[in-house]
Amino acid sequence: MNLPLPTADLAPALNDHVRSLSRHLAQCRIDQGRFFGVSCLATDMHGWMAPRFVTTLALALLLIALAS
Repeated sequence: MNLPLPTADLAPALNDHVRSLSRHLAQCRIDQGRFFGVSCLATDMHGWMAPRFVTTLALALLLIALAS
């Protein structure tokens, strides 16, 4: 499938779209807040631990038993 190359007529529209996308991404960064990194870490930990729930639970119980 051949896509047409942008012409001089499309250049202003593309520039406006790029500026709009840039503003949107900047606003997303601001809206993420200071706990966004913690949220990402929690999501990653959940993704790692969920498939290994029984093993993770057994290791946690073993660590608790060893600590006491």
